[in-house]
Amino acid sequence: MQVLSLAALVLFAAQGHAFPSLEHLARLAESQLDAGTQEELRARSAALEQPVQRDAITNFSAQPISVSGVHAFVPPGAGDVRGPCPGLNVLANHGYLPHNGVASLLQYATAVQDVFNMQIDLGLLLANIGTAFAGNLVSLNPSFSMGGSTPNSQGLLGNLGGLLAQPVGLDGTHGQYENDASATRGDMYVTGNNADLELSSFLDLYNLQVNATDPNYSMDVILQHNVNRYNRSLNTNPYFWYGPLTGTVLRNAAYCFISRLYSNYTADYPNGKLSKETLKSFFGVTGPEGSFVAQPGQERIPPNWYKRPTGYGIAEVSLDLTIWGAQYPFLTSAGGNTGRVNSFVGIDVNNITGGVLNAKNLLQSNNLVCLALEVLIEASPALLHSVYATVTAPLSVITNLVGASVLSLNCPQLTTATGGGTDLLKSWKNIYPGASKAGGAI
Repeated sequence: MQVLSLAALVLFAAQGHAFPSLEHLARLAESQLDAGTQEELRARSAALEQPVQRDAITNFSAQPISVSGVHAFVPPGAGDVRGPCPGLNVLANHGYLPHNGVASLLQYATAVQDVFNMQIDLGLLLANIGTAFAGNLVSLNPSFSMGGSTPNSQGLLGNLGGLLAQPVGLDGTHGQYENDASATRGDMYVTGNNADLELSSFLDLYNLQVNATDPNYSMDVILQHNVNRYNRSLNTNPYFWYGPLTGTVLRNAAYCFISRLYSNYTADYPNGKLSKETLKSFFGVTGPEGSFVAQPGQERIPPNWYKRPTGYGIAEVSLDLTIWGAQYPFLTSAGGNTGRVNSFVGIDVNNITGGVLNAKNLLQSNNLVCLALEVLIEASPALLHSVYATVTAPLSVITNLVGASVLSLNCPQLTTATGGGTDLLKSWKNIYPGASKAGGAI
């Protein structure tokens, strides 16, 4: 299969540089991390920051991303789907992905690299997870809908792997891919709509720079919005689920993408600037301040927009998440509410890793992402049984790809103390109503 052969690319994907600013580390001394972990984060960040500044000038794109001709903006029409990820919606609206909103695994991984400079290792990992739970990972052309279920995916996918039902698309992956406390979407079990932009939520983000002299939605600004949204879900959603994959990694990574991937990397701002108008464009919001209008599914690339000059891959997002977790440890602590608002109970990392990882070393090296990948491997057999008649082939694809990522990140050998993914899912469903409503959540 194409996917199996391409999974090996992760081992050889070029590693770019991450560039968290030193401002992100200012509160490290106030955290509960031990001195060794704090020093490691400072060293990793400082070593990467200067090379990126030079590379940004050297690798500056001569041309902005095309938004004319075949890549001119075209809003979705009847039968086209758009979903919870603004970046994917943008790519479909500009013809970098199929306009109907159903794309192949390889199309997703290629498009995010071409337009956003997301590295192939991260693009393939995200596309594989999306295809496994939202589409059909074992068809001749592994694909999924970026929105809800659609007849277009049925014809494209085929059913060679014994798919048990119509592919659900990203809208239907709550708890496995899509998650609570997103930047601009509502919580599934509170609003009933996890796909369309909530204008009030967008305004919460926008207003963080509304009076700024030189507005820029930097990583520090996005982090503040992240914290605000987390607290909102904690205090309003009795089913709030914050899994070791979907919450601590996929959700937080999506916040990183806002600043890292949507910023405009011009000659004047080689390390990127995300202005008010650029933010509005990527989230499909129009109109002047005070009269904003949400245009669901009509996200667009602004004119004269330059992609980031260096790749953003698994290693880069791992460092960003670790730095955020150092400042706000709850962002990297999995768990969920237990049927009442503000009733969060954490997941014991020590228990699910056989004692290898714990709260003290979770933010060392790439351990946070390593834990998420281990949970994905452990839980996939049980989750895939509800999607595929035979799980051998899709499980092999996920295992091979995740295994390559684990090797590239130098992950420690982890062993689940609960006896496997089935027991993990069962225990979480018993404790967390949000995980139970999702039919199993990670």
